[in-house]
Amino acid sequence: MAQARAASRDRPTSVIPELFFVSFDIEKAHWRSIFSTIGVVSLICSGEMPTRVPEGAVDSIRDAEMAGFFDYTHAVTQLKPGDPVRMARGPFAGLIGQFQSMASRDRVRVLLEILGRQTTTVLVLSEVEAL
Repeated sequence: MAQARAASRDRPTSVIPELFFVSFDIEKAHWRSIFSTIGVVSLICSGEMPTRVPEGAVDSIRDAEMAGFFDYTHAVTQLKPGDPVRMARGPFAGLIGQFQSMASRDRVRVLLEILGRQTTTVLVLSEVEAL
């Protein structure tokens, strides 16, 4: 029993647990058998036929994952208002600001000094690093 628990901890987790992508030839595959897969509730369809994911969509999701977009354990989420942060990427790269709050699961409110004025801006979580 302990081995089974350890093995499940090492298993990769899904970035978007509700979704998974499959590739098949709709003309040749018995695609309805997908419904017998444990955990499958539905398919994204157009009418009664599965819909093709737009070209590049899966790559875009992977790129977002690599950039930390889905990392909700990010160190910035542990900060308190007033803590210093550095803009690591994006248009404000290199600037130092103050963490204000989480704006959503994947965005943060940061106080920056821009052109001599204190300005609050909302940035993507992956663009900000804790100092």
